[in-house]
Amino acid sequence: MKKIISTMVILSLLSVGSIANAAKPISIFVEDKKIQSVVAPILAQGRVLVPIRVVAESLGAKVSWDQKMNTVTIRKWSESVILTLGKNTASREGKPNESGVIDLDVSVQKEKNRIYVPLRFLSQQYGYKVNWDGKSITIKSPLSAKERMTLYEGSLQEARTLVMRMVNSSNVHYENKPLKITNDSEDFSKTFLFPDGESLRFYAIEGDTVSLYEFKDDFPIVTWQAYLQEGDPLQQFIKGKYLVQKGKSINIHKKFLYYNLGGWGDSSTERSGQIDLEGIMTGIGYKHRVSGDVVNSEGKISLELPDEVRKEMKRDN
Repeated sequence: MKKIISTMVILSLLSVGSIANAAKPISIFVEDKKIQSVVAPILAQGRVLVPIRVVAESLGAKVSWDQKMNTVTIRKWSESVILTLGKNTASREGKPNESGVIDLDVSVQKEKNRIYVPLRFLSQQYGYKVNWDGKSITIKSPLSAKERMTLYEGSLQEARTLVMRMVNSSNVHYENKPLKITNDSEDFSKTFLFPDGESLRFYAIEGDTVSLYEFKDDFPIVTWQAYLQEGDPLQQFIKGKYLVQKGKSINIHKKFLYYNLGGWGDSSTERSGQIDLEGIMTGIGYKHRVSGDVVNSEGKISLELPDEVRKEMKRDN
């Protein structure tokens, strides 16, 4: 009987201790920057809920509260998320090809005039890595230390390989409402165009749409888009034949490295080459695969032009 009572006392103390820790002021770290908050997290159904305003604003988002509708709206880039008090779902706008509904671990709650959401919401919506260790909240870049080194310090070949993989993931954001990409043919084709010496700013052509990507705070952000006029998409881009445009266009007067990956069924092709200042294309490499086997090739596929040197300013990590 004494053992049972002792066990119950210990469990009670552990429970009280957990609540006490949650009631203390917490520290929020965004990378290496400490953001002090006097608002404590709360625990609900075994989940940590954080005050959304202080956390969202530390990430550069804008937060507004609608007293009448009991909703909080978070805006970052072109994306907006609406959370409703008492509900365990949120609606979002501004990202293409994704559901407009986010499922939350627990419902949105209000405590002492503060709105709280599950900590995991930040990674669900924006792609940050988040962690709660009982004393502080850490919000980190979606990239590992190795990936950041490659992105900012690696060779052009390494950095361009990484960014192409990243823009094919779901962790891409838009400064303006994104255009809907359409492709009338059954085959797949995507072309990347990198300005001479650069990896952190580039164009991508897919279907009838060209997008300008720029890396900001470790995220690939689409800052400009346009529909291309009918015809060969790459040639229309070279000639500047655009229809609808979104965002501020940039005139990049440089030669480009282009890389194209296309395919249909079990057949795929790779091409790389140079576009000079006059818009003349010169191939560097070509490879044709069927069922994964190379059936034809010419030259060597490369993500670097001959004698090309990386010219971007290095970042302190």
